[in-house]
Amino acid sequence: MKGKFQDLTVTTFADKQFERRVENAISNGSVLIIENIAEELEPTLDPVLNRAVTKKGNAVYIKLGENEIP
Repeated sequence: MKGKFQDLTVTTFADKQFERRVENAISNGSVLIIENIAEELEPTLDPVLNRAVTKKGNAVYIKLGENEIP
């Protein structure tokens, strides 16, 4: 996988910059791989997995934590 994609980020839930990496991947449209996932996921990812987007004008936003990401 790592050789297939140019703009690839690999992270884990234990990463101190996990939320920032997820935000960057969403806003840039890049690929994000989360390693070492257990049976339960972080609640932070619920809006992403549920595709809970809101539309404001012509832009589409997703709320991740306290931030809205275009």
